[in-house]
Amino acid sequence: MDLPIYKLDGTQSGDTVILNEQVFGTEPKDHLVYRVIVSHLAAQRQGTHMVRNRALVSGSGRKLYRQKGTGRSRAGTAKTNIRRGGGRAFGPKPHKYTVGINKKEKKIARRAALSDKVRNNAVLLIDDFIMDKPSTRFVMDVLNALNFTNNDKALLVIKEHSPYILKSCRNIKNLLLRPACQICTFDVVRQERLIIQKSAVEYMNEAF
Repeated sequence: MDLPIYKLDGTQSGDTVILNEQVFGTEPKDHLVYRVIVSHLAAQRQGTHMVRNRALVSGSGRKLYRQKGTGRSRAGTAKTNIRRGGGRAFGPKPHKYTVGINKKEKKIARRAALSDKVRNNAVLLIDDFIMDKPSTRFVMDVLNALNFTNNDKALLVIKEHSPYILKSCRNIKNLLLRPACQICTFDVVRQERLIIQKSAVEYMNEAF
């Protein structure tokens, strides 16, 4: 399977890149993709939530009044959860939300997500470009030449990290920038279309 390379002005350069079938031509694995995304989102949670129970709230532990003879219901400490200012019963405690997933499963899910984009004609390959200064206008001109609008959720994949390209892209609505070595299944599934630099797709053919 090969895809054409587009110039930055939106026209085809005449060159093509052969996609690795093991990376961009695998069969769908929807449930595995779902599990990997659940694991990814769970890892984003801090899990630092906590409330004070009756052992942690400040206050005296003495009995409020005598056990019998008052006509009222018996009561012990004022820190019980049924009283104002008391501790919370069964409140949240700090814990990890991590959902385990194997490295091999992550790799297979990423391949399945990339293959789905290729099957749906949602992958566009472009020539490499290097920026010596930030320029959001330059990136917008490239996207417009490739018929992308602000409503298109796109993932731009470059070969390696570039601070100038990052600064140029971070203020563009619905555009997500990732170096090829950092893209994950969630990034691929969340964005509707993929724009991949020529050198980046060659790296993905070998590394993924």
